[in-house]
Amino acid sequence: MTWFGWLRARPRTLASAGVLVVGAVALTTMAFAYQGKPTTQVELNDGGVWVTKQSTLMVGHLNHESQVIDGGLSAASARYDVLQAGSTVVLHDESASTAAVIDPAAVKVTTAAKLPAGTDVELGGKAVAVLDGRGDLWVVPASGLGGFRTSTVKPVAKLGRGAAVAVGRDGVVHAVSPSRSQLITIPTDAQGDPGDVGTQGLDGLTASAKVSITAVGGTGVVLDSTHSRILGSGLDTAIDDGAQAVLQQPSDQADAVLVETPTALERVPLGGGAPTRTTGGGDGIPAAPVYVQGCAYAVWSGSLRFVRDCPGTKDDVSRIVPGADPSAQLQFRVNRDVVVLNDIVGGASWLAADSMKKIDNWADLTPPPSQTEKVETKPDAIWAQQATLDRKSV
Repeated sequence: MTWFGWLRARPRTLASAGVLVVGAVALTTMAFAYQGKPTTQVELNDGGVWVTKQSTLMVGHLNHESQVIDGGLSAASARYDVLQAGSTVVLHDESASTAAVIDPAAVKVTTAAKLPAGTDVELGGKAVAVLDGRGDLWVVPASGLGGFRTSTVKPVAKLGRGAAVAVGRDGVVHAVSPSRSQLITIPTDAQGDPGDVGTQGLDGLTASAKVSITAVGGTGVVLDSTHSRILGSGLDTAIDDGAQAVLQQPSDQADAVLVETPTALERVPLGGGAPTRTTGGGDGIPAAPVYVQGCAYAVWSGSLRFVRDCPGTKDDVSRIVPGADPSAQLQFRVNRDVVVLNDIVGGASWLAADSMKKIDNWADLTPPPSQTEKVETKPDAIWAQQATLDRKSV
């Protein structure tokens, strides 16, 4: 049975809905609502985090306070991800090479930008960074993403192949160019528009190096996986097993950057010095660790080990993820100061900063109504299907 066939087979009360038929790029979105406590919209400051269930092409809004998934959208392909920074949420469909802002209040997708195949999309603050396979870098406000086209906008920097980009929580864009041995910094304003490009040399970084980058506060930090080194302004530290290591997600300011290897979480001091290690208790597939409100979080797929390392020992945890499927693909989702662990394919989520309670109520979401109406809009946009929320009490 197809996905849309499943929707038609669900016995639900119908309500009004709309279909936008606006071009030929395959990005389909469909809104769902939780049939629990009645609400009229997703609260913009509810401490919610967006999670995915790629096995059924779903994106869900996890309400941290209520501890349920209370709304969602369907995507068109299994190769997609959701990016979030407060009330700014972006759906990146890698198969269709599109990126679109999600309206969190209405739980619907706005007009998408068509991007070159293989483009990396990163979000921080109100700014979206777009890096294509040639190393051309654009920085655009999230509010203007729907109208963005790489063919009509000049890139802010040309970094060459093998480049990487990240956006700090403050909206500052950090990029690394192996071909130029440079670290690039681009500030953005309150709307997400880019400022002047700053560059700094990275001694010893070779053009053939495989690199990734993150932001610790306003500091850009680079992982040279080829040579197992952490690089930055005045920073050059060797780490173990750099070829399989993963840098942390962007965080607020700290005195160290987190790096996760298959067996341990490492803290690399930004001022130099030897890394410190917290073992994971097994050998697994590392995910990007996160640092939120003084606590470091790490998880490994395969071994299903989870570590929370906070100041002192009271809130420290080292355990197996409870109720996780052995095949779970685990990833942290962070929005504001809420940390959720998400099996991005299976859909289960855990409250990582609390008791590790498992949340997996996707079946409670109501499919969209089937009554539709076609509306024509701009021909260069995307295929999108959007539905109004059907909120009920129980």
